[in-house]
Amino acid sequence: MKHLALWMLAIGLSAAGAIAQEPAPTGLIYSLSGSVSLTSAADKTRISLSSHARLRALYEGDLLHGSQDGVVTIVLRSLKMLTICWFKCPEPAAPGVTYLLLAKDKSFRLPHGRTDEEIVAGAGVLKIGISAGSREVAPLLWSPAADSSIRAQDFHLRWNPPHAAEPFSVTISRADDTRLWSVEAVDSAQGGLSPQQESEVAGLLLRERSQSARQRYSVTISSDLQGAPKTSFSVVSSVEEAQVQVELARWDQAALDPLVRALSRAATWRAANLIYKVAEEYDRALILAPESVALLEADLAVHRQIGDLARSQELANRLRNLSSE
Repeated sequence: MKHLALWMLAIGLSAAGAIAQEPAPTGLIYSLSGSVSLTSAADKTRISLSSHARLRALYEGDLLHGSQDGVVTIVLRSLKMLTICWFKCPEPAAPGVTYLLLAKDKSFRLPHGRTDEEIVAGAGVLKIGISAGSREVAPLLWSPAADSSIRAQDFHLRWNPPHAAEPFSVTISRADDTRLWSVEAVDSAQGGLSPQQESEVAGLLLRERSQSARQRYSVTISSDLQGAPKTSFSVVSSVEEAQVQVELARWDQAALDPLVRALSRAATWRAANLIYKVAEEYDRALILAPESVALLEADLAVHRQIGDLARSQELANRLRNLSSE
């Protein structure tokens, strides 16, 4: 998990992109102002960039052009930040940022320069920001989602309320199909269990949590109209959770920009397959970069993967509004 910070370099990729066909990004746009344009190394097209291009992925050989007021900050694979200025650089210089002053007729070509740690990271870099799968039809139960992993204390049971309200029976079972917990006559319109009920289940999962292995459970929702759909999920071991906490503490203690830190944390959660926590970090990151199309696309892909219909619709509307501006 040492090199998970390389998450950032693929967040600008389309959620529909195929991992195998995409080259590894070299960096991404962190911020920009003034007139800045980009010539893609892939197809040689030149486009003007706006504030919505924040967190857009950049590739080896891409060219950045700027006019006299152009200023763009990019983040390279090493997580070093480089501000490129045409005519004049901002004052005072931001701490931890290298400044490069270019003449107005000069362009900046994105380097590659693979380092040893990038080679170690390998294809894992490309997984951040790309959906591992999407749901064509929103499932009934979306928390825990099918085949997802959770921390025991984070247990929440949520479903997309059906059009016709009816009583639900909810049963949580162990891998051997023995009952862990159950409840009758839950109003389907409320969309989930109560906080008290979730706390009861979380306590049981914590008591049964393994020290070294993930444990599988299932949730069955039974009703006259829904039948008895069953969803499986896993609870991470105490050892794995401790490893995740060490990695998170590293990002929290590092002198990183808040947005960089949030997305580094998202990479840690993703490596542990805790997809809900990835979604939470992306949601927090959107507060810092609400105009980023790339981040909206990544967050939308994660919420669609989970099956959270309401949040997916909200993000899709925000993305649609940004794209129309």
